[in-house]
Amino acid sequence: MVDGKAIVDQDKCLGCGRCERKCPNEAITITLDNSSYVDELIASFEAYVDVI
Repeated sequence: MVDGKAIVDQDKCLGCGRCERKCPNEAITITLDNSSYVDELIASFEAYVDVI
């Protein structure tokens, strides 16, 4: 929290959305400015799990 606002460290963000769901004050909203990010995220997960 900085000045009463939730701040997400973009360098540590995995894009999983957990913070949005867990925030007790509903202070975090996740939006994607670049829809290709989803494809990049899935590709990074595929190294660890089978993505269908």
